[in-house]
Amino acid sequence: MDGSAQEVAGDRFSRRAGLVFTGFLIAICGLLARCAWLTMAESEAGEARQSRYSLASEWVPARRGVITDARGLILARDVSRWIIAIDPWAASGRLAGKRILGETPAEFESNCPERIRRAWEELLALEGFEPLGDPTEILALLLEDQDPSSRRQFRAIGSVASVDAFERFLAHRREVHRERGSTFPMPREETRREFPLGPLAMQVVGDLSAMGTPYFGVEERYSSLLAGRRGIDVEQVDGIGRVRYAMTEGRTGVRARPGADLELTIEVPAQIVLENVLLETLERTQAAMVSGIVLDPYTGAVIAAASVPTCGRGEYGKFYRREPDPDAVPGAADPFRTVIDPEAFEVQLMASLFPMEPGSMMKPLVVGRALDRGVARLTDPVHVSGTVNSKGYGRARRRYTDTHELTDRTVRGALIESSNAGIAEVGTKLGSAELERLLRDFGFGSGTGFDLREANGRIPGERGAPPWNDHTTLSIPIGYEFLVTPLQVARAYAAIANGGTLVTPHVVSRVAGEPRPVGEGVRVLSEGTTRLLRETLREAVTRGTGKDLDGDRIRLAGKTGTAAHYDKNGKIEGWYTSSFAAFAPAEAPRYVAVVTVERPGGDVYYASKTAAPAVLEILQALLGDPQGNRFHALLADALAGSRELPIIPAGLDGPPGQEVEAGRWGTPSETTRD
Repeated sequence: MDGSAQEVAGDRFSRRAGLVFTGFLIAICGLLARCAWLTMAESEAGEARQSRYSLASEWVPARRGVITDARGLILARDVSRWIIAIDPWAASGRLAGKRILGETPAEFESNCPERIRRAWEELLALEGFEPLGDPTEILALLLEDQDPSSRRQFRAIGSVASVDAFERFLAHRREVHRERGSTFPMPREETRREFPLGPLAMQVVGDLSAMGTPYFGVEERYSSLLAGRRGIDVEQVDGIGRVRYAMTEGRTGVRARPGADLELTIEVPAQIVLENVLLETLERTQAAMVSGIVLDPYTGAVIAAASVPTCGRGEYGKFYRREPDPDAVPGAADPFRTVIDPEAFEVQLMASLFPMEPGSMMKPLVVGRALDRGVARLTDPVHVSGTVNSKGYGRARRRYTDTHELTDRTVRGALIESSNAGIAEVGTKLGSAELERLLRDFGFGSGTGFDLREANGRIPGERGAPPWNDHTTLSIPIGYEFLVTPLQVARAYAAIANGGTLVTPHVVSRVAGEPRPVGEGVRVLSEGTTRLLRETLREAVTRGTGKDLDGDRIRLAGKTGTAAHYDKNGKIEGWYTSSFAAFAPAEAPRYVAVVTVERPGGDVYYASKTAAPAVLEILQALLGDPQGNRFHALLADALAGSRELPIIPAGLDGPPGQEVEAGRWGTPSETTRD
């Protein structure tokens, strides 16, 4: 090749090299420009994408509201504990490795288990730390976890249950982190529902499943208020989602909002007395069920309510079971269904759920309506002779049997001595329309407005009930052919006690510190009539069906009711509902109490022998009768086993600094004496 050819080839090579170099420079410049663009123009979007992959969120449960009684005693609350976990590889040093720790392979393998032991011993020595199991077994598991073949990241090993213990652990965690690295992740807070007084007032307060699902009572009816609002916790994670709750920096999210606190009208001392008396009555009468309720006649506040038998705290879940669903589609995700045992209903608050025939407890209401309508006076005669009488109305005639012959043959005497024939005569003077209006005015057959579950009962002529006929008119005055609940009876007797106003029974008085609105009362009897009824019901205790009761010291007034049960073949032998509704003191009532004994065993089934003694003992305790009052012993027994002994306000009569109310909780009152 000559010189000119070589020059041409060299020029071509130079041009090509220049083009390659120029292209390389252009690519480098483009890459730098792209980097600059990403850094400057898309920095926010880049950060957002990065955050999306380095943050993780989880729900944070809200603290459930506290439930207290009327005096501030805690009946239910959420308590926290913090679960302590350990990272076995970090604690043993395997995460750092032998090079960083400056150890030989032999030293490293020997020191890793020793570092685990030291970390565990330091935790056990920390005040307030509680291991989640046997310490020796937990240590053995940790030693297994630090083995190179293990892939466990965290193991929960213990808990702390107080804020002070939690702060001590945090200080220990910071110290360990400075010296040895991230041995402990951030503790996880866990809440559980605690009932400091155990099963006391369980049917009113309610119960929860292990998963926190409310079953019944206040916990169920007010669950939306008690539950609060869940929060969202957002935390940093590494590239593979590791150490989710081990890092505390950069947290954000939505704070959980705690649930509202509820103050009940229930008073723990009264509830203790009621539950103990009902249990004793159940055993004494060998009945199938005993229920009771105590009401403030002026406000409708439920002071105490219970029924026995029932289940223990935490046992309600046994009534739920899972079984194959016969209607499930083949291949369904859940081929099972939840079945609730019928007994689940029977252990709830029967005082508001148990429909019954009231029997003779209906008689004062019939007499009161007759007095208000002017169709009868207490001094009017009734045409009754002997123990067996019959009365007619329209085309029907009914036979009445009384246990004894009526001595005072007046309307007053018929009420005091509980004459069926005498009160039936008063009922026929009112007539069918007025008797039906009486039932509706007192709210029978419909809800009372009670803020827990309740049955409506049933009155004739309504859907699902037999029609109203002439025989019904002869049965209503003596408490047959319609169904009411003990709560409805207590409400009706509260109207007699307070001067004629039908109040709204309720068990929640305050929500988040604010008074809960309660419906206004409706007048159903005149004041003059209720005054006469209170006097007459007082005589029913002193010389009528309740004369065997020693209720003079608290001026007890009330009416018994013993209702037999019937089927299509007639009266069912041995099946009675025995009840007693009463208030005291008669002249200025402070409490209304109703106790119902369902199917008492043996030959003694009359309410005067079964339900009435229970009501007397309950009201004696509430009104401070010094004789026959076992309140202080019952209170001591009930509080002795509580997890955290409650402090009862001074004198059991209200907050310190307020005037003690005479005659309450064992304090004798002059108004309760003759």
